[in-house]
Amino acid sequence: MKSLSTIDSAFLFMERPEMPMHVGSVHLLSVPKGQGRGFAERLRKHLRERLELAPALTRIVQFLPLNVLTPYWQHADKVDMKQQVLHERLSAPADLETLHARVASLHAELLDRSLPLWQMVVFTGLGKSLQTVPGHEVIALYSKVHHAAVDGQGAVALANAILDLSPDAKRDPAPKTKRSSVKLGLAEALTGALSHQLAQAVDLAKRVPDAWQLFRNQSKSARTEGKTPKADSKATSAMPGLSLAPRTPFNASITAERCFGSLDLPLPALKLFSKLHGASINDAVLAIVTGAMRRYLKRAKALPKKSLVAAIPVSLRASGDASANNQVAMTLMDLPTHLAQADKRFAAILANSARMKSGATGMKGVLPTDFPAIGWPWLVKSLTQLYSKQKLADRLPPIANLVVSNVPGPQVPLYLAGAAMLSYVPVSIVTHGLGLNVTVQSYNGRVHVGLLASPEAVSDMGGLVADFEAAWLELQSLMPRSA
Repeated sequence: MKSLSTIDSAFLFMERPEMPMHVGSVHLLSVPKGQGRGFAERLRKHLRERLELAPALTRIVQFLPLNVLTPYWQHADKVDMKQQVLHERLSAPADLETLHARVASLHAELLDRSLPLWQMVVFTGLGKSLQTVPGHEVIALYSKVHHAAVDGQGAVALANAILDLSPDAKRDPAPKTKRSSVKLGLAEALTGALSHQLAQAVDLAKRVPDAWQLFRNQSKSARTEGKTPKADSKATSAMPGLSLAPRTPFNASITAERCFGSLDLPLPALKLFSKLHGASINDAVLAIVTGAMRRYLKRAKALPKKSLVAAIPVSLRASGDASANNQVAMTLMDLPTHLAQADKRFAAILANSARMKSGATGMKGVLPTDFPAIGWPWLVKSLTQLYSKQKLADRLPPIANLVVSNVPGPQVPLYLAGAAMLSYVPVSIVTHGLGLNVTVQSYNGRVHVGLLASPEAVSDMGGLVADFEAAWLELQSLMPRSA
């Protein structure tokens, strides 16, 4: 048996009908004209042949009594691909807005926990505005997988198992891995879970000295920089350098409804801008996010006088680790939305990003990606229910305003079951108190931005997409004229 880590299992126990905990992506695919209708069946066949390379697609979660210990994964001997891969014809002619609305609706639906925790939907019926490849038919694919099974980098590794570098690629059959599909008895499951907890206790004990030193260094650095505002000193005394975020429309309790939007940016132009300013691509992306947030909130007459705070996932994954499980920590960074001038905002972002990177670098190899947690599942579920039912997100001060994530992807064309992949747009998670998620995925020379929100947090998704496009144009205005 393979027990879920404490972090992985948290995504299961935080999940509620209004707060699904799966991540996904939307792709436009190009197939020869007339082959779109049969693509779903071709994809099912393709995935059956790749199951040995992608064990995350064959696992079903099993829970222990009373949720005292973390669940474990049970291998499914057979995966019914007709339940996992669906085909849906959109009311033709469907444009991108129609596709996004359908994706938002599907993303709001919970995955069936009696099945492997993933699903794909093939869409046909896209209109002429999306039919951009001569002699070919453009279709769409939406996929989702539970965050308990993968993190951002794990999802990329999973994609590598099912995607190819050419339309007619043939892979050698993966060696059959012996996995038991026999459901464990209660005694066996408890013994395995307790053994897992013991192993994590030993690992945690080894990490404590380094983790304590990291905390001391971070605290000392924060005091030296004097970043904690006096007004927030009482609230942050336990964590030097951390100040509460201002309240915005994004920090509300949410319902199950979702809205989704996307845009894509040219990666070469972002690289050139970053190089000329001594910055990273991530710095440029954060500048665009900051500019878009300022525009949106200013138009909504809800722009705070102080910086927004972004929650940014940081990978703790060791180099070469292609396992699917979650190995992330969350760090915070100020987005200087209070600054009106783009050049001053960008200078502030460079400084804030440098501090964030300095702190995040020390986390790898020090912070545990799993730890002993007897009773943890029950506690997380109870606290999540309390937070939701009492609408505490509307009453407690926010620590962050939105989530911003940047996942580097492959810069070569990819193919799925013979179909050329034209785009790779991420669809992530929103929660109570964090009703807007901005996730960025680079692919084949483009940077795809996926915007997921609850309508309570973002009432005008089309306007927000336009704000991102305007923020990119504003950032380009900082380019030297000779460039």
